[in-house]
Amino acid sequence: MVKATVNNFDYMHYSALSKAAKQYIYLKKCCLVTGAAFIAVSALTVITCFGKHKFDGVMLIAMTFALALFIGFVIRLVKMNPVRGFRDFQVKSPNYRFTIAFDNEEFFLDASTDFSENHTRYKYPRLISAAEADGFFIIGIEGSGSAVFSEGEFTEGTPDELRALLSSKLGAKYRRK
Repeated sequence: MVKATVNNFDYMHYSALSKAAKQYIYLKKCCLVTGAAFIAVSALTVITCFGKHKFDGVMLIAMTFALALFIGFVIRLVKMNPVRGFRDFQVKSPNYRFTIAFDNEEFFLDASTDFSENHTRYKYPRLISAAEADGFFIIGIEGSGSAVFSEGEFTEGTPDELRALLSSKLGAKYRRK
């Protein structure tokens, strides 16, 4: 049995979770691409204007469109900011804490807040994915969200035992970073 207990679900846990989310990673890439496109179109507009000594409306429209896309992606990325998200999470789930335990056949998640308690048993096919990032394990559970815990929060077993178990149960769905 491998077990981890998180008594203080803090910003570091939430940040590890949100920065590993596919949507957050995709949005960051979109910001980078649209920002680069805006810079490229702006440079081409300046070069065209200097070369022809006249204003090119098509380039200005392309530049404006790239800028609008970039601003839209940046605004969305700011809204997904882990600090802002964590503040909202704390309001909805004060004193969130959980214990997650893994054995050979199933895993258990006991979670509680000031308002509720939840004790759930899962079979391994319910694991969507598992990954390690920045010293945290991120466990994706189908229909239930995710659990995030660090190597220092193991109360039974070791991180190496969990890695071996997840690797054998999940195969390619388990990623080590």
